[in-house]
Amino acid sequence: MRSPWKGPFIDPRLNRNLFISRPPYGDKKRRQPAVIHTHLRGTTIPPSFVNNRIAVHTGNVFRSFVCRRFMIGHRFGEFIVSKKLGKIIHLKKKKKKKKGKK
Repeated sequence: MRSPWKGPFIDPRLNRNLFISRPPYGDKKRRQPAVIHTHLRGTTIPPSFVNNRIAVHTGNVFRSFVCRRFMIGHRFGEFIVSKKLGKIIHLKKKKKKKKGKK
């Protein structure tokens, strides 16, 4: 729990990346804004991030989501699952084929 007198932790680099004009990616017709990447899962989501696409690092890959109004005040890591769930854990390893004699 962070002390109330300190205020929420917001990385200044994220705010800088938000306001820098970035070239669009993908289809030219859509003109979607660029994704902002971060490794900081403990950063508090400020109101300026609403309706922006954020990619958060899970320790293995980046997972992206769109910030919505109800997410303000929460942390980035709360909306991204960093652990493998379900069948992925319990998959059996495939047996290697044995090479026959020639």
